[in-house]
Amino acid sequence: MPKLSELHIKIEGMHCAACVSNVENTLKKNEGVVNCQVNLATHSARVEYKNDKIDQSSIIEIIAELGYRAEEGTPDILTSNRKEHAAAKSSFILSLSITIPLMLIAMMPMVFGAYVFGKTINGLLQMMLSGMVLFYAGRDIIIDAFRQAKHARTNMNSLIAMGTLTAFFWSIYALVKIFSGENELLYFDSSAMIISLILLGRYLEAKSKGKAGEAIKALLNLTPPKALALINNVELEIDTAVIKPDMILIVRPGERIPADGEIIEGKPNVDESMITGESLPVEKKENLLVYGGSLNGNIPFKMKVTASGDKTFLASIIRLVTEAQSKKAPVQKLADKVASVFVPIVISLAVITFLCWYFLDPQSPMLIKSVISV
Repeated sequence: MPKLSELHIKIEGMHCAACVSNVENTLKKNEGVVNCQVNLATHSARVEYKNDKIDQSSIIEIIAELGYRAEEGTPDILTSNRKEHAAAKSSFILSLSITIPLMLIAMMPMVFGAYVFGKTINGLLQMMLSGMVLFYAGRDIIIDAFRQAKHARTNMNSLIAMGTLTAFFWSIYALVKIFSGENELLYFDSSAMIISLILLGRYLEAKSKGKAGEAIKALLNLTPPKALALINNVELEIDTAVIKPDMILIVRPGERIPADGEIIEGKPNVDESMITGESLPVEKKENLLVYGGSLNGNIPFKMKVTASGDKTFLASIIRLVTEAQSKKAPVQKLADKVASVFVPIVISLAVITFLCWYFLDPQSPMLIKSVISV
């Protein structure tokens, strides 16, 4: 039997369940790939493969050919969440700051009953502001949509790009007709508003991911950076990272316990609520275990270290929480199935809508409005 290997991959550039479906389905088509799980929330993948059929570099290359950035490793959820949140917030604020004046300019005829700057100047201002939102604030959406089209695939960005670009370029066509004296409606504000709403959604999504990561951050902060060790009967302050099993530590009142260990002197009351869920301090005595991250009460004690670093009970909790965030929930599998047919169905509906209006009333402004709306 060929040996199965496991590869963890960090993937950048995924934006929706359709992206997940694209990566998973493409990898599973390869003979050497036995199983593949891609997680949108953590931008990661776990691939089981036969190492006599395919190697790690080939798997990463396949993902790269799909238009995503991939590299071996497990993503740092806290760091990636912070970066995603900052980028999403910046893009949304930029888009909103441009969309608000654009909407005000577009609504001028309704508010004042006439164009303040003249119809042509009004249209040019709208085109300029809408272009800034579409091709700068929302450039990642447009770039990814074209990247997917290059590989004959679609995702949610494909729908967004089709709707906004249709509105934008139709409005440019309408603006040309306005210059020649005709009366046409402009939809520059619609394309900018769609991008702003999408970026708002992504900002809120990134914010919720950041809050989920705060649970891990809170656990990480339970371990104190320093510890008081008893070495050759001399008390020395050391970094928690250098603590080893069988070392003797002294934990003073009000301090957090730096590692797992056995009490050898003292009878403290220890608050273990952040780790074990105990609502009240637990009375400890000699030969009983204490856990790193717990809070000592008002009695100092000595302990012999039994586990330190990533071997402690707290470290195992952090590891489990991180793994839980990385695993795919059952509802995500349903979303992946829906995504595989959702985008083509929506595009088909838009085409049908266009054809219906074209044959029924090709002069109606609803011809383009309906397609953009779908």
